[in-house]
Amino acid sequence: MMTRVRSALTCASGAIVLAVALAGCSNLEGGESMAEASCVPMTVHINPTPAVIGQDVTLELENVHATCNDTDPEGTALEGTIVVGLRADDRSWASSGLATADVSADLSTSVKVTLPSDTPTGTVFITAYDRDIASIEVVAP
Repeated sequence: MMTRVRSALTCASGAIVLAVALAGCSNLEGGESMAEASCVPMTVHINPTPAVIGQDVTLELENVHATCNDTDPEGTALEGTIVVGLRADDRSWASSGLATADVSADLSTSVKVTLPSDTPTGTVFITAYDRDIASIEVVAP
């Protein structure tokens, strides 16, 4: 009898702990679920590819966000301006502040970047908000 009572209490307390743990993820303000509020990754369309040193590359960006905050019903923190840079795959070379663009309310923008003459060939990462947002193959002219 005592074992049954102890088992029932253990199961009940486990169910309460699980319910409390899941309650934080069940609904956000406005009744949105966590899945609806999660951040969509930034999308970067690059033209042309491969990129040629000394020439322009156009970046079409969608879902531009400086940070991702899954507890915010919007799921993103909009930063009004994006600043684009480049860095070598091995981090031996970098160039920051190559281009800036205003980000629209729909979290999209277009920016043109001229590849500096000292850009290394091979894989180069496009950076913004202190992180890599895409990579591109760079070739000599």
